[in-house]
Amino acid sequence: MLSFALRVPPRAEWWLALLAGVLTRFLSTVTGVFVIPLVPDLNALSLQRDELIQALGLSLVTSFAVLAVALTRVSLLGASLFALAPAGVGVLFGQWLRPRN
Repeated sequence: MLSFALRVPPRAEWWLALLAGVLTRFLSTVTGVFVIPLVPDLNALSLQRDELIQALGLSLVTSFAVLAVALTRVSLLGASLFALAPAGVGVLFGQWLRPRN
């Protein structure tokens, strides 16, 4: 099995973050998937577990907020908010479960 770890030198963080943001925006526009290349980029920063979870959470909340604004333009915001209720329950459950892990 092949395995490798990406590492980002501190001097390259700003432009790689910009590139990852642009690629993530493009792929999320085309596919609706936010996590690629966001997760590999954040993982390459060698963050601690809690820092990585916080960075993922902030990135995904921001992405979903932008998506919610975009959905208001096509009158799907109400249905989307209704569909996000189970996700909110999942986040609360994850916050409860994480310290116990």
